[in-house]
Amino acid sequence: MHLSMKRGVPLFGLEWHGVPCLCWGGVALLAAMLTFDVREIGWSYLNGSGLVIPGTSNVLGTAGLYGAGIFYWMLGGMAWMLVILLEWWGLYRLLHHGRLPRSVVYGGLFLLLFGCLFLTAGHVPGNEWVARHQIQGAGGLAGHLLGTGLFLPLAGRSAVLAFSGLGYLLALVYAAGMRPRPFCRAMLREWRAWRMNRKEKKTGATDRSACQGSCPREGQHGRCRFVRSQAG
Repeated sequence: MHLSMKRGVPLFGLEWHGVPCLCWGGVALLAAMLTFDVREIGWSYLNGSGLVIPGTSNVLGTAGLYGAGIFYWMLGGMAWMLVILLEWWGLYRLLHHGRLPRSVVYGGLFLLLFGCLFLTAGHVPGNEWVARHQIQGAGGLAGHLLGTGLFLPLAGRSAVLAFSGLGYLLALVYAAGMRPRPFCRAMLREWRAWRMNRKEKKTGATDRSACQGSCPREGQHGRCRFVRSQAG
């Protein structure tokens, strides 16, 4: 089995077998989160209300109930992004012959951290959602430690939102398997092409309007267009 870090990160010690593990892991986590009810957890650290509903309605049973609860507690709303990342890592391996570069993995991990910080600073998705899941904030424990405990007292809410938003976008580029400089260059080329195309359309519309004003009849308009094309 190839273990070279130059080719990729062998998650769980697997190469091709890591594809179904990641994909099915994402599906399992999604199912557990969709049927999660914090009131069914008997662990007081995750369910501090003191009300415990006997039994569990989670499709994955007790393991799914506590697994979803722990991820909600750690990541808050970004637990849903973890589902997307697991599916994306599996798809990336499938499309790249079992390879998963370190930049894609680390980009995904930083994506979660910056997302937790942004949710905590922006109070998204709201206090009602936080209270229903009984977590420390919209960004979970990670957002609480980074935001409430570190960056928010030092820089303020607006600065933290800007910092975490830019960091999230940068991490998203790496998580998608790209690099910032080539990505920015490609975006700049697309913007320049769009601007040039818009300018040409605007110039063409102006020329047609001027031609129609000076050549009211269809025949003269055709000759005017022919003369202009010959002159060009």
